[in-house]
Amino acid sequence: MRASVVYTSQTKIQAIAAQLNLPLRVFLMSADDHMRKPRTGAWKLLLDHCSLNVDAATSFYCGDAAGRPKAPGKPKKDFSCADYKFALNVGVPFHTPERLFLQSTLSLHCKESSFDLGFDPRTLLHPVTTLIVTPHDAQEMVVLVGSPASGKSSFCKAYFPGYARINQDTLKTAAKCKAAAQDLLSSGRSIVVDNTNRDVKTRAEWVALARTNNVPVRAFYLDVTKPVVFHLNEFRMLLKERHPDDPDLAKPNVPDMVIHGFFKNVQVPTVQEGFGSVEVVPFVPLPYLVQGNTTADDSTGPTRGALDDQDKVLLTSFLLG
Repeated sequence: MRASVVYTSQTKIQAIAAQLNLPLRVFLMSADDHMRKPRTGAWKLLLDHCSLNVDAATSFYCGDAAGRPKAPGKPKKDFSCADYKFALNVGVPFHTPERLFLQSTLSLHCKESSFDLGFDPRTLLHPVTTLIVTPHDAQEMVVLVGSPASGKSSFCKAYFPGYARINQDTLKTAAKCKAAAQDLLSSGRSIVVDNTNRDVKTRAEWVALARTNNVPVRAFYLDVTKPVVFHLNEFRMLLKERHPDDPDLAKPNVPDMVIHGFFKNVQVPTVQEGFGSVEVVPFVPLPYLVQGNTTADDSTGPTRGALDDQDKVLLTSFLLG
C-alpha cells in the first residue's frame, strides 16, 4: 500500500475517532502478507493485543465483500468475497450491512448460498482420488508438465526420490539443463525434468534427448486448476513467513501474469509426441512436504517432515479474497 494511501486512511480514522469521542484500536493491513484479509494474522494480533477471549456464538462479523453478484437494485457485483471468507476463517457468523443495518430479508443479502466463494480450500486435505505413481527400476526420463506453483517439485520429490531433478530455477538456463541431463543420462541415472514444459516444442527437445540416449520417456501432466494454483502460490508465501530458514521456500512468489500465461498457452501432452505414456495427475495434497531432495548436481538439503497443525490450518484457509 502506498504511503499516501496509508496517510489518508490514518487521517480519516483520526477524524472519525474525534467525532465519536471513544477509544479506538485500529489495525491497518498495508502489505500483502499474513495480516491481509481474509487471512487471520490481524485477528490473532487483535486477540493478543487486547487480551480478548472471543465467544464465537455471541459474536459476528459484518462486511460488504461477500461475493454477491449484481442483481436488481444492486448494479455491481461485490468487489471481492474477502469479508465472508474472513468470517469463515475465524469461525464467527457473518452478516452483510444490508441485513444487519437495514433488516433486509432478500436472499442476496441473507443467504450464504448467494455468496460466491469460488475455490474452497477446506476440501484440500480430503482428496477424492488416491494417487498411485510408480518409479521404474530401469533408467528413464520423466517430464513433468504443469503450471508454476502447481506442486511439481513436491510431486517430484515425493514420488521420484531416487531420480536426479533437472530444474531451470536452479540451473538458470535451458542449455545448462540439457547439458546436466546429458551428463546424468550418460552416467546411467534416471532424471525428472521439473519445469513447466508447457508446449509441444519444448517437450520435443526432451523426447529427442531421451531417444539419443536410448532411454524411455514418459510425461506426467499435473492437472491443477488455476484457482488452486493461485491458492498454493499464496500458501507458499505464507509458509515462508512461518519457516523463514527453509531454503526450499526461499524463491519469490510466482507473479500472477506468469500463471495466467501458462494457462493461456499450455498444450496438454499426448503420446503422439513420443512419450511412452502420459499420466494425468489430478491435484492430490501430499501428506507431507519433502524439502531439498536430489537436484541435478546431487546436492542435498534438509528434509522437513509432516505439515504441522498450523500449516494445515493455513493450507485449508481462504487466502485470497
